[in-house]
Amino acid sequence: MIEFIFHNKNNYYETVCCGLTEGKHSPAGSMLRPSVSLLAPSSSEQLSGGSLTLACLLTGCSPQGAAVSWEVDGTEVTEGVLSSSEEEKSGRYSSSSSLSQERWMSGELYSCRVLHHGHGQTHSLM
Repeated sequence: MIEFIFHNKNNYYETVCCGLTEGKHSPAGSMLRPSVSLLAPSSSEQLSGGSLTLACLLTGCSPQGAAVSWEVDGTEVTEGVLSSSEEEKSGRYSSSSSLSQERWMSGELYSCRVLHHGHGQTHSLM
């Protein structure tokens, strides 16, 4: 399992892409791991005092079948999770999953776990 921990720098979190090189096409039937981006709540969301949303975006995977789950401090969370997926024009697949929480506690570790045909990766932020 690969784990990335992001640190807040002026409410900006780095995007890390794994497993693809832009512009390359996969031969029919080959496996491409998704590029994964973890997005923090926007600064306006953080100031609003309402619920906060984290987003985990997956792009360019093939074949279809990436699964996304969320954890807060190592405990799986299912409440407040919305997910969707679609086929891209290239024949690859994209997915998005969001986690909405009423509060976002500083110091808690929020993790998006991605499993795609036996290959797992975890992206986290505090």
